[in-house]
Amino acid sequence: YSYVNFTTSGGSFVVAVNGTDFLQLYSTTFDWSAVNGLATYRLNFDTQTVNYVTGQTITGGTSGATATVVKSIDNGTTGSLYIQSITGTFQDNETVTGSIAGSAKADIPGGVVQISAAITGVATSVLSHVWLYRNRLFFIE
Repeated sequence: YSYVNFTTSGGSFVVAVNGTDFLQLYSTTFDWSAVNGLATYRLNFDTQTVNYVTGQTITGGTSGATATVVKSIDNGTTGSLYIQSITGTFQDNETVTGSIAGSAKADIPGGVVQISAAITGVATSVLSHVWLYRNRLFFIE
């Protein structure tokens, strides 16, 4: 991997690429996340009764909103889902159920939180080198 670490007013980050896998983004506030052509959001939950499965579709019981789970952080009865491809708007305290497994109440009084933007126009999996210069990231494809 080629990587750089940097700090902004938004936190500390590491960006890593290897020319094969999606760009990896690490933040002290949300751990590692693969960055592809879709924005990634965090949906916090509580009162979990069944663990979620990565890759499945989740659905809000009240709103009918749906999304795809790309990562699940499980802390017992609480945790966070990293989700992409959201359709609709998840509501606070609604039951969020997975298509394969998983059930909990959404704990999102302020809504879901975007943690990484979509990178479009290039597949991040072809980026092989990254460097930082004058507060900007540069990549080699």
